[in-house]
Amino acid sequence: MRKHHASLVRDIALGRGPVITDWGAHLKLSPKEQSKFVQTLEGSREQINMLASLDGEIESEDAEAFSESFYRLLVRALGQSRVSQLVEVELARLEKHK
Repeated sequence: MRKHHASLVRDIALGRGPVITDWGAHLKLSPKEQSKFVQTLEGSREQINMLASLDGEIESEDAEAFSESFYRLLVRALGQSRVSQLVEVELARLEKHK
């Protein structure tokens, strides 16, 4: 988050951009899912909360707040079942690379 702070803030504020596109690619979202994610982000309380967590020096509680908002946004956009699938795949990938 610190390394790409400016790009992250810009993309969250605009609701589009390379960071958001990369998230979709990393999570292997379909074009329809990516579109739904962006539509759900724009003007959402999660967008506001993510931007607030990026305001100023990023501490661990800010990163946690960002993650919580991102997760809630994914659930609203894609549904709990799909997000659970994404989490399982990501945890397996991380375990594989230990």
